[in-house]
Amino acid sequence: CDGHWEEITFPTGYKGKARTDPFLAAQYLLQEYGHETERLPTLAQLPDPENGVIILSAEAGMPEARARQLLEWTRKGGHLIYSLAGCAPYNDWGLFSSASTFGYGGNDERADPVLEKLGVEMLGREGLKDALKKAFKTKTPKDKKATPPAEESTPPVDKPVPPTQDNPPPPADKPAPTPAPADTPKRPKIQQPEDVPTVRREITMQGQTYAMDLPDQLHLKLDRRLRQSEWASGPIEKASALSLIHGYGRVTILNHARPLRNRYIDDNDHAAWLVDLMGEDSQQVQFIVSLQASFWSLLWNRAWMPLCGLGLVVIIWLWRHLPRFGPLQQVTLHDTKHFSQHIGALGQFFHRLRRDDLLLSAAAEAVRARAIRLYPHLIHHNDEAYLELLTQRTDLPPDRIRAALSPAVKLTPHELVRLFQDLQTMRTALG
Repeated sequence: CDGHWEEITFPTGYKGKARTDPFLAAQYLLQEYGHETERLPTLAQLPDPENGVIILSAEAGMPEARARQLLEWTRKGGHLIYSLAGCAPYNDWGLFSSASTFGYGGNDERADPVLEKLGVEMLGREGLKDALKKAFKTKTPKDKKATPPAEESTPPVDKPVPPTQDNPPPPADKPAPTPAPADTPKRPKIQQPEDVPTVRREITMQGQTYAMDLPDQLHLKLDRRLRQSEWASGPIEKASALSLIHGYGRVTILNHARPLRNRYIDDNDHAAWLVDLMGEDSQQVQFIVSLQASFWSLLWNRAWMPLCGLGLVVIIWLWRHLPRFGPLQQVTLHDTKHFSQHIGALGQFFHRLRRDDLLLSAAAEAVRARAIRLYPHLIHHNDEAYLELLTQRTDLPPDRIRAALSPAVKLTPHELVRLFQDLQTMRTALG
């Protein structure tokens, strides 16, 4: 560096809590004026509409159901401060700060549901991509070759000057300085991120005028005239902020939350405007960040519900399909079983195979065989010939006798039990 040095200071932004909470200064300011403030990752429970204020961003998108809920809450007396961008915890001194102002995280294919229901149109979305490219535009080597900067030109080589009285020759033991070669590399010049383009707007609210700086990219267009106690920053055809009456409440729309962030809240009249916007009464203010909850936090907070349901399904399935619970019992093969036990085991076997029709057919054939043994002339008749006989002996109605002798294909467990009881009653009545 030939003995020359230069000290350059680059601001890196806040540290600690102020780095991740862009509205920390605004919260402290409102607390000094008696308001209750809190920062929430998501919008969970709405405050009391009579003394509640919600500062919300559209960067993460706005569902239709949430928009209806917010507007209904506003209609009852709440105050919604709706910012189109600028609520994410990015660094205001970094390169991303300029890109975030150009960006809009909502759905570009359809209108924002909050703006659509209020009759507000968003202007400038079609030029966001061009503005973003312009913010990150850098010179290419071709451009540098076409327009070389002055510091990259080859320095002229000094010609030797003859020694004179004003220019004595150098001592013999000290050689003359040699000129720097033409290809000496120059230190690159570091450029700080360019700030976003802003526009100075004056807002007249409750007889007071406030000077505010808002980004000059996204604009708002109102399709009607302003009513009493409503205001706009600039013309309603191209406004940077709007405050509209909705029912008993108010909706304040900002194209960017820049005036409320830590770095810019002390500029111009931003702080005074925020305090007067809240009013003199104590308010419960909720600052909602625009970032969605992570997948792991969603699992931590919500996973117990599907896991409990899955566990209950597994327990019911095991109870339904497992044949037994507990240890296996040893089978004693040397014991002699009665014939009725074999018949019962065979019935259980067919029941497990869901062949109850075989069991019912066998019981019905036993009733027919006993009836034919008592009245042989019925051997070539159908089941209708048994109805009068069985009705007299069992006092069962003909429909139940007919259903027992010719059962349906699919039966419920209680119907199956009733049919077996009727068949057993008929068999016993026939002797």
